Amino acid sequence: MKDDVGKWRAAGGLVPAILVPVVLVLAVSLLLNGCGGRPEAGTGKADAGAREVVIWSYYETKQQKEGLDRLVEGFNNRQKDYVARWEYQGPSSEFKKLLSIGVAEGSLPDVVIIDNPDMRKYVELGIFEDITRTVEADYDLTEFYPEVISSVRYDGRYYGVPFCCNNVGLVYNKDMFREAGMEPPGNWEQFLHAAEVMTTKERYGFAMSAILEEQSSFQLAPWLLSTGEDMEDLGGEGTVEALSMIKEMVDKGYMPRDCINWSQVDVARQFAAGKCAMMENGPWALPLVEEAGIDYGVVTLPVDERSIVVTGGENFGIIKGKNVDGAMALLAYYYEDDVMLRLNEQMYALPPVRRLAVRLQESNPAYQVFAQQMEHCITRSAYLYWPKITGVLSESLYGVIVGGTSPEEAADDIRDRIQACMQE
Repeated sequence: MKDDVGKWRAAGGLVPAILVPVVLVLAVSLLLNGCGGRPEAGTGKADAGAREVVIWSYYETKQQKEGLDRLVEGFNNRQKDYVARWEYQGPSSEFKKLLSIGVAEGSLPDVVIIDNPDMRKYVELGIFEDITRTVEADYDLTEFYPEVISSVRYDGRYYGVPFCCNNVGLVYNKDMFREAGMEPPGNWEQFLHAAEVMTTKERYGFAMSAILEEQSSFQLAPWLLSTGEDMEDLGGEGTVEALSMIKEMVDKGYMPRDCINWSQVDVARQFAAGKCAMMENGPWALPLVEEAGIDYGVVTLPVDERSIVVTGGENFGIIKGKNVDGAMALLAYYYEDDVMLRLNEQMYALPPVRRLAVRLQESNPAYQVFAQQMEHCITRSAYLYWPKITGVLSESLYGVIVGGTSPEEAADDIRDRIQACMQE
């Protein structure tokens, strides 16, 4: 990696306008033009000798894909040394399989946009470039949400930079609640009552993702932690209470059993179709709701003992031995204030930089709850054992919903797995 990546710094942002002595800087108005081509193909002009920067992502919504289109087009139009393009590698579960295959076969891209709790595994595999020197020199680390920047730091070294962040809230259909003369629930008792009242022959009261993968663990964790249990002691009475509440909603028909087949985006599609009155979801789900013309609101998840959610979002990871200079140039471009702000607005995500997230929520009130919750989120990457317990959380939720596991048995499994991981 070359130290001259630091030359991208100028006044006005974390790593603003490029100072390029050997290339022509194109008009700023081209910086974020829309891209009509395939999501897999970068656009923009480049010299014949420009080096390619290939990005892998699992982003699947229209807004996310269009955001990456704009990222590569803006970067390609800005300079001539590199030409970026991005490739869709399937949904999150498929993406991780392909990434592991790429490690084994040596067929990795230059940059990956990866779910933040997955970074540790690949850092330990040694595939990410250590970019500590540049990060500490060129980025104001105090401007990041602490839990977000911590997700790229291991043993005091930096192996990437945050791309975006998010968390989950309770999204509700305002028209349905007005019709019922109800306010959105604030605690578990109110939540169960609202789920009952909102359930009709045509719709469910509530839906969440319970698919057998990371997404359902991400959605389950806030309910478990709301009971007052911490990550280290999950599996106690609080875990039983949370799983029992979910089981009750499924058994009484307030929540669909089909949630075991639904990703978070699938849940958003059901909500947008009027098939449920409330859902647990994040800002990435809102475009589907808005396109359907739903009048919706966002509040914090109903609380048992405390309100606490888990940080979501993605990080940039640069593959060791690939086009590191080009990848660093792409990251520096993204970290210009206007670029980061507009792309996160496009993708319905939050910038990892606090002051930019505040600006975004001021322009779009729908982000307010998510931005406020970033101040007291926990990050999965802070727990060394998270990759080893995420499966049991997902499996426990699945088992409780389909009826093969009692809440007590599921809690025991969670507790035993965590304790075993902590003793390793």
